[in-house]
Amino acid sequence: MLLAMAGSIGVWQAPGVVNDWRVASDPVTVPDAKITDGECHARRVMFVDCSAHVAYEIEGKSVEHDIDLMFVNFHTGDYEVDVVRSAS
Repeated sequence: MLLAMAGSIGVWQAPGVVNDWRVASDPVTVPDAKITDGECHARRVMFVDCSAHVAYEIEGKSVEHDIDLMFVNFHTGDYEVDVVRSAS
Protein backbone atom coordinates (compact mmCIF):
# COMPACT_ATOMS: atom_id res chain seq x y z
CA MET A 1 0.00 0.00 0.00
CA LEU A 2 2.80 2.42 0.92
CA LEU A 3 4.68 1.57 -2.26
CA ALA A 4 1.59 2.29 -4.37
CA MET A 5 1.09 5.61 -2.57
CA ALA A 6 4.74 6.59 -3.07
CA GLY A 7 4.53 5.64 -6.75
CA SER A 8 1.39 7.69 -7.35
CA ILE A 9 2.92 10.73 -5.60
CA GLY A 10 6.04 10.30 -7.75
CA VAL A 11 4.01 10.19 -10.97
CA TRP A 12 1.96 13.21 -9.83
CA GLN A 13 5.03 15.31 -8.98
CA ALA A 14 7.43 14.12 -11.73
CA PRO A 15 6.48 16.69 -14.45
CA GLY A 16 7.03 19.60 -12.08
CA VAL A 17 10.34 18.23 -10.80
CA VAL A 18 11.60 17.68 -14.37
CA ASN A 19 10.55 21.21 -15.36
CA ASP A 20 12.28 22.70 -12.29
CA TRP A 21 15.43 20.74 -13.11
CA ARG A 22 15.42 22.01 -16.72
CA VAL A 23 15.02 25.63 -15.60
CA ALA A 24 17.70 25.29 -12.91
CA SER A 25 20.20 23.84 -15.40
CA ASP A 26 20.00 26.84 -17.79
CA PRO A 27 18.08 29.75 -16.17
CA VAL A 28 17.19 33.02 -17.92
CA THR A 29 15.25 35.87 -16.29
CA VAL A 30 12.26 37.13 -18.29
CA PRO A 31 12.29 40.91 -17.69
CA ASP A 32 8.97 41.79 -19.39
CA ALA A 33 6.89 39.01 -17.85
CA LYS A 34 3.53 39.90 -16.30
CA ILE A 35 2.55 38.31 -13.00
CA THR A 36 -1.12 38.58 -12.06
CA ASP A 37 -3.28 37.13 -9.31
CA GLY A 38 -0.20 36.39 -7.19
CA GLU A 39 -0.93 35.24 -3.64
CA CYS A 40 1.03 33.54 -0.89
CA HIS A 41 -0.38 32.06 2.30
CA ALA A 42 1.60 30.79 5.28
CA ARG A 43 0.43 27.44 6.65
CA ARG A 44 1.52 26.31 10.10
CA VAL A 45 3.95 29.24 10.41
CA MET A 46 6.64 28.01 7.99
CA PHE A 47 4.93 26.26 5.04
CA VAL A 48 4.13 28.80 2.33
CA ASP A 49 1.75 28.13 -0.58
CA CYS A 50 1.93 30.55 -3.52
CA SER A 51 0.01 30.80 -6.76
CA ALA A 52 0.10 33.22 -9.70
CA HIS A 53 -0.64 33.61 -13.38
CA VAL A 54 2.47 34.32 -15.46
CA ALA A 55 2.48 35.60 -19.05
CA TYR A 56 5.38 36.52 -21.33
CA GLU A 57 6.39 36.48 -24.97
CA ILE A 58 9.37 34.67 -26.52
CA GLU A 59 10.30 34.99 -30.18
CA GLY A 60 6.78 36.16 -31.04
CA LYS A 61 5.04 33.33 -29.15
CA SER A 62 2.87 34.05 -26.13
CA VAL A 63 3.44 31.81 -23.13
CA GLU A 64 1.05 31.64 -20.17
CA HIS A 65 1.19 29.45 -17.08
CA ASP A 66 -0.71 29.14 -13.83
CA ILE A 67 1.90 28.45 -11.18
CA ASP A 68 1.39 26.79 -7.80
CA LEU A 69 4.31 26.16 -5.49
CA MET A 70 5.09 25.40 -1.87
CA PHE A 71 8.23 26.08 0.11
CA VAL A 72 9.45 26.35 3.69
CA ASN A 73 10.27 29.84 4.95
CA PHE A 74 10.18 31.84 8.17
CA HIS A 75 9.87 35.19 6.34
CA THR A 76 7.03 37.57 7.17
CA GLY A 77 5.79 40.26 4.80
CA ASP A 78 5.74 40.54 1.05
CA TYR A 79 7.84 38.56 -1.44
CA GLU A 80 9.67 40.00 -4.44
CA VAL A 81 9.81 37.67 -7.43
CA ASP A 82 11.27 37.34 -10.92
CA VAL A 83 10.06 35.06 -13.70
CA VAL A 84 12.76 32.59 -14.73
CA ARG A 85 12.62 30.15 -17.63
CA SER A 86 14.98 27.71 -19.29
CA ALA A 87 17.08 29.25 -22.08
CA SER A 88 16.35 26.21 -24.22
